[in-house]
Amino acid sequence: IDILVMSNGDDGMLIVYGDDLSVVHYVVQPDSNKSEKKFGVLARHAERIWGGAIPDQPDMLMYSAIYDPLDWAQRSGEALADGAGDIQQPSWDGDSFVALRTYGSYLLAIKKNRIWRVSGTNPGEYYFKEQYGGGTLVENTCVVYNDYMFMLGYDGLMVYDGTAVQEFRRPYVQELMKRVNWAHADKACAAMRGPVYSLALPLDDSEINNAILEYDATEKTFALREGVYASSFLAYADALYYTDSRDNASVPSGRVMRLDDSGNVL
Repeated sequence: IDILVMSNGDDGMLIVYGDDLSVVHYVVQPDSNKSEKKFGVLARHAERIWGGAIPDQPDMLMYSAIYDPLDWAQRSGEALADGAGDIQQPSWDGDSFVALRTYGSYLLAIKKNRIWRVSGTNPGEYYFKEQYGGGTLVENTCVVYNDYMFMLGYDGLMVYDGTAVQEFRRPYVQELMKRVNWAHADKACAAMRGPVYSLALPLDDSEINNAILEYDATEKTFALREGVYASSFLAYADALYYTDSRDNASVPSGRVMRLDDSGNVL
């Protein structure tokens, strides 16, 4: 049976079953003597589910047993390689994990101020290597495209190239970044529409995303769409869908919209 696994730091893990669409709260509790682990972010990597952004343990990453997203029991001895486990990666500055992204054969574990690249396919091989240049402010802005990962950082638009994080084409976007309402930048989100990185932002005095900054990785050009209110994205086939973040009598919140190639909102 196909399942959809999702989680947040308040409710914990939820499982949606594909046969009857039932939703079950799954309690991740590797040790019966310890509290439930509630993941703020999830990723699938090397046939395991990884979880992070645990509210009371911000430096911890956990991984499930191999091939089983519902098995989080820790093992010992010969069963250790196939079982679940956890890793502590403290940075000693109060930072915490905010995003997990698969990057080729690696897993990127992202904090606000740094990134770790995780290699290996089983617990005996896992190796963490710190990547320099910073991390991301907002989990939903991290998007991997080919060998790059675009994201929103403290200094505006950032890019990770496999070795380090650096500012991305700052002269082209620095004036726009001055318009970002940083008090509500946690609502920013992004996705790829083909080769186009689409980043929804709250500009000026808006408390919701009201514009989309687009970077065409093929043409190496920027474009700005104002008056587009995207609170979440889904890239599917050759289209980019989004939920409308407005909520009023004429536009109910959550309405699904689509951006087409000509720039129209449908």
